[in-house]
Amino acid sequence: MISFALKSLDEVAKHRPQGYKELVLRYSEVIADRVWMSATDHQRIRNYYLNNTPIEPTMGDMAKNLFGSLARWAKSGFPVATEKQINKRRNECLNCKYWDGKARNGLGKCMHNKCGCTMIKWWISTEKCPDGKW
Repeated sequence: MISFALKSLDEVAKHRPQGYKELVLRYSEVIADRVWMSATDHQRIRNYYLNNTPIEPTMGDMAKNLFGSLARWAKSGFPVATEKQINKRRNECLNCKYWDGKARNGLGKCMHNKCGCTMIKWWISTEKCPDGKW
């Protein structure tokens, strides 16, 4: 585990890209004004900023995202996207740095830390890309 003062995170975040502090806090726990993070998550965040390596969502994040998606879809009456919407979504995803088309036995996988979806999401009209592409 890595630990540092929450106050130091505020200082470091001033010199990092927008969203840095929120990302660090998402993968850590704050206890008594100290930030605690696993060495693995620290390295993932470091790789993201140094090498532009996507931070994949955790299984917990993906479960939360899935249930939120299904709840929105059910609440709206299970609407399916139009063929035009599906094609636009497909094209955007296939050309996105976060998309891994070979993952999940060909269903693909979005490696954006706020997503984790497969191509099935293209058909659910109530869904949006977390990167704002559709």
